[in-house]
Amino acid sequence: ARVGGDAFAAGAVFDHNTAQVFGGGLAVFGTAMLTDTLFLCNSSQSQGGGAWINGTAIITGTAFLCNSSLAGSGGGLYTASSLTITGTQFTSNTAQSQGGGAWVTGRLSGQQVAFLQNQAIQWDGGGLLAVGDAVFTDSEWISNTAQNHGGGMLVAGATTLARPQIRGNRATVGDGGGMYAASAITITQARVNSNDATRGGGIYLLRGGAAIVNSLFAANLASTTIGTAIYLSSSGSVEVVQSTFSGSSFVNGSAVFLEAGTLNVTNTIFASHAIGISKAGGTAVEDYSLFDAVVVPRDGGIQVGANSFTGTALFIDPNHDDYHLSPGSAAIDAGVNSGVTFDFDGDARPIGGGYDIGYDESISGGAHIDTDQYVNGDAYPDIDSDNDSNTYIITNADGNYDSSNCVHSNANFGAD
Repeated sequence: ARVGGDAFAAGAVFDHNTAQVFGGGLAVFGTAMLTDTLFLCNSSQSQGGGAWINGTAIITGTAFLCNSSLAGSGGGLYTASSLTITGTQFTSNTAQSQGGGAWVTGRLSGQQVAFLQNQAIQWDGGGLLAVGDAVFTDSEWISNTAQNHGGGMLVAGATTLARPQIRGNRATVGDGGGMYAASAITITQARVNSNDATRGGGIYLLRGGAAIVNSLFAANLASTTIGTAIYLSSSGSVEVVQSTFSGSSFVNGSAVFLEAGTLNVTNTIFASHAIGISKAGGTAVEDYSLFDAVVVPRDGGIQVGANSFTGTALFIDPNHDDYHLSPGSAAIDAGVNSGVTFDFDGDARPIGGGYDIGYDESISGGAHIDTDQYVNGDAYPDIDSDNDSNTYIITNADGNYDSSNCVHSNANFGAD
């Protein structure tokens, strides 16, 4: 469909369409509002394999599945302006150039958005490429791939991520397996695990400052062994507070690498790495750090914290990605008041006699709710916002889309 002005779609299905230029399923030259809509296996030669939107877009409860941009960017979606998106997923989309799942030019605001198994074949942003500022809440980037930078995402503007899951993404020959950040980042309650890249397996920061709080970085890898979890190239100031860096087994490399700028680390666990913090330039200060099975805790002239020590973190089950603290962990009550009043799970800090080190505040005799609730084989976030059975998407055990599980009805499409 090609719309010269503004457009809205509710409960519509765009299925196996092609376009010689852009917008394989839908091209909108004005603003667009999409609700409970499915884009399935559409393709374009240029931008926006599933949809291309020139104006401001609002997208709710929608799925972009198996769409492709054969010679351009934005395999699932390409927007040339700002985007507000809620309860939507991008699965198995491909772009020959950049933004396998989506390319967004303007400001981006997302809530409960999932990017799964998308691919940027030649360049950057396997799941997402965002040119402007981006704010996401409760969103996921899982098993996306970019040939160059940003396996999960590449964001050029300032980025704020609250409770993200960034897992199993890859930058094949570039940096930032989970995320390539070209500007300042604020990340809270993040789970960043099993991503890999040349440098910065979890996150690569190019410019700007950063605040990383209550976050878990686990089993990330860098082929150069430099910054397996985080690589800091920026000249800005970076704060890492109440976080945990570990491998499910021993990781040959530095968890955090500082090339320039200033790094301050407080109340943080480093476990199962050859090097905890490594510095080639800039200034790094750490205190109240726990080093567990780290051969070289600090490398390159890092200021040693008077309250840091070597001990046993005693994670519950790192082989199954559970890095909560067991009773008897050396991290319990060994931290300082960092100004953070809750932990990764939302539990209050402190509990008991003092502040714990790491992303978890231990609950003696209690149980944590696993916030990593959306896994392959489950119904993905309910993308049908008004419960009218327009569209439900379910993935198989291998995470691939199964068309037999897609139900749609009552489709209508309008334009003005």
